[in-house]
Amino acid sequence: HKPDEGEISEESKISAYNAYEKSKIDAEKWLFDQNEMKTLILRPTTIYGKDMPNESLRSLIHAISKRRFFYIGSNESNSCYISVENVVDAIIQIINRKEEIISDDVSKNCEAYNLSHDLLYKDFIEIISKDLGLSPPFLRIPLSVIKALLKINKHTLDFNLPLTINRAHTLSRKSYFSSKKFEQNFNWKPPFHHNHTINKCIEAWFTENLTKSR
Repeated sequence: HKPDEGEISEESKISAYNAYEKSKIDAEKWLFDQNEMKTLILRPTTIYGKDMPNESLRSLIHAISKRRFFYIGSNESNSCYISVENVVDAIIQIINRKEEIISDDVSKNCEAYNLSHDLLYKDFIEIISKDLGLSPPFLRIPLSVIKALLKINKHTLDFNLPLTINRAHTLSRKSYFSSKKFEQNFNWKPPFHHNHTINKCIEAWFTENLTKSR
């Protein structure tokens, strides 16, 4: 479940928006019902890396590079990206403590953990802009205006736009995912900052453009 604002923890209500998300919830329910094995579930936010097949982050960076990006809604909206490097590091922490986890007498055989590295969208966009050698975007449009324009387009012009109402809600959401539980239980903090991991993606995806601009 993704509320408009506030903390999303492991205790927050879970709901699915599509068949893919429902399949993950069903898989978790099945694991929680198993008593034969000790299971840890990691729930990372949107994972990114230079080899990612998903185009969402690449499209976002491309829009910024072409100066087509604008902020939507509050300046307190949060991004929910975590680098693959940080996810791998978290998994290594679990593997290194495998024997301790297995021998733990805690009655729960299955435990779920959020894994996040959330950042204010404006700070996330500033990192991307800096790596592209650009000044950060400044235009900010209220969510209500964007939703009205998208509805007008849907019922009149019907242009195929890259921005959807769902995407607009995501870009303006003030809620954030908390990984306090994992951080406390495994004495862990994301070791790789977005400054480093975003730069690796930009260098891999936009090397030719960056060379020309410099």
